[in-house]
Amino acid sequence: MSCFTYSHPNEEKYYKALIAYLNGKKLTDLVSIIQGSKIEISSSQAFSKVRWNAYRAEVIFSVSEDKLGKIDSEMEHNLIAACDLLMPDEAGLDVMNVEFILNMDETCLVNDLHKISEHLSNVGKGSSLPNDMLAKAEEMSESYLYMFSIENYIRLFIHEVAIESYGENYFNKLNISKSIEKSITLRKAQEIKNQWLSVRGDSELFYLDFKDLSDLITNNWSIFKDFFPDQAWISSKINELVNCRNLIAHNSYLGSHERDIIRVNFQGLIRQISIKKA
Repeated sequence: MSCFTYSHPNEEKYYKALIAYLNGKKLTDLVSIIQGSKIEISSSQAFSKVRWNAYRAEVIFSVSEDKLGKIDSEMEHNLIAACDLLMPDEAGLDVMNVEFILNMDETCLVNDLHKISEHLSNVGKGSSLPNDMLAKAEEMSESYLYMFSIENYIRLFIHEVAIESYGENYFNKLNISKSIEKSITLRKAQEIKNQWLSVRGDSELFYLDFKDLSDLITNNWSIFKDFFPDQAWISSKINELVNCRNLIAHNSYLGSHERDIIRVNFQGLIRQISIKKA
């Protein structure tokens, strides 16, 4: 049984300790990049395989536009090592990655997009990049809409089937893995700590990653088997969508092939569930 807390350290204190450590190691190039940035510590339910029962974690740095793209592979390696060293041992979080994103201070995303577009247009001196970026943003918004809809549709579907089988207090009667239980506990703790985050929902299902939904269905196959051809069918559909979802979550662009996968699997899942529910 693990003695880890799986709780993130205070991010402000962690950041200050990181700056002090890097300065002490004379890694001034790294300090110049992350100085003044905002950080977020993100963990998953995936095991790091570095320590028994420890989870993978990454530190996300929100930096100004002029600092994006200035970190090379050696600097990144040093930063990951520093972040992991300063992570409290009892947290059970092994830092495996760092990520840099643009620090957006404005609250309106539409205005932000147009500001970036205007800036790129001036820098590019009439290049086609801004229009191309806006077109891709529109394509990605469609992909996000599909993913948001299908992910939450499956959650609601599981909710309805489980209620029908076990009643309103169904969750404790489901076969839930230990890793999923830990993930739920961790996310609830984060919600309490970060009051500015929106509450995920009344059901435990809204604290699960999309990929967890596949495991939940297959681990409770007796109540879901009438809805799908077999376990491999539903697992493969969700796993394909998870790969696309990960690209969306990291603001990567999805090509036509990935967008087709989302549309086809979306329609297939909705059709399969709807037929059985009718």
